[in-house]
Amino acid sequence: MKLLALFAAILLPPQEKNEAEELYKKMEEKIVNAKTFQVKCRGKLASGNVDLIGRDTLWSGQLIVDEENRIRLDMEEETRPIFDGKTVKSFTSNGSKAVFVKATTERKEVRFDTPPTVGRLIRARFARFGFRSAIGSSETEANAKEDPGSEFPASDFKLGRKETVRDRECQAVEYTLTRKDKRTSSVTVWIDVATFEPLKRMTITVNSGSGETCAEFKFDEKIDAAKFEVPKETR
Repeated sequence: MKLLALFAAILLPPQEKNEAEELYKKMEEKIVNAKTFQVKCRGKLASGNVDLIGRDTLWSGQLIVDEENRIRLDMEEETRPIFDGKTVKSFTSNGSKAVFVKATTERKEVRFDTPPTVGRLIRARFARFGFRSAIGSSETEANAKEDPGSEFPASDFKLGRKETVRDRECQAVEYTLTRKDKRTSSVTVWIDVATFEPLKRMTITVNSGSGETCAEFKFDEKIDAAKFEVPKETR
């Protein structure tokens, strides 16, 4: 029996996988279960269309999530070399009413009743896929009603290298995200080993790749209710 146990230890070294998944879960649980959560991020999305034209989108944004589905998301992005100017996106929920706004040369508004699980959905999508995924879940009522538990399940966890990100010791965790249409993305997130904050992330999907860095994490702080005032409808 001792000999069999020894062979098992040699042939089956999934200890690394367990450590990677455990660290990832601590990161996700901290974000999803916090009383309040705030973060600022910036990044770059590089993509190529079927016509082989490459596009780089530079963006920055802020996410604020309070209790009872009070949410504020703001993002600015600029795509080169195809478009000039910036696109501004925002999502605001006061807990009962929500509005998504997209402004380029024109302004588009989408208004709907706040779904009861949208706060958890946005937190979960941020933890799993990053900031751009979080704002993507607010662009339509259908997106905002998606199930937080089933959105982008993560699997195949592996430990990467330990690195220093902004003078903080981080452990890279690699994993796979699966979409409803079965497409997958390979993700590496660098997690602060002391605070479990995701300071940096790289995502590779077919025909695109993205990177983001996040800073100014705040957990369980009181947030001014004025940040969640839904803007009046424009005509």
